[in-house]
Amino acid sequence: VHQGTVESYYDEILADSIEEASMMQAANELSVHATQICTQTDEETVEELVTSFLMPHVAREHTQSKIQFEGRRFVHAAHSAIFDMVQNIEEDKQSRSYESKYEE
Repeated sequence: VHQGTVESYYDEILADSIEEASMMQAANELSVHATQICTQTDEETVEELVTSFLMPHVAREHTQSKIQFEGRRFVHAAHSAIFDMVQNIEEDKQSRSYESKYEE
């Protein structure tokens, strides 16, 4: 018997064992999950559904409102800066007009 044949046989046995163990574990987990679902009350089922669907929606809306608030804050700051700049220009214009009036 060649070394390659032994390794091939060993790999095949190992792969089969892993597959069987995986199938058993999946069956056990499915059984546990099925038992939980069967023992769950209607109220718990509704609560789970609301949590899984509604809560992500609420979180998404909260994030959108924070983004909008931040956007409004920056727009307000820009408006204030522009208003102050225009007001300063108008004041400078009035003071120059006042100075030129009395210089004549």
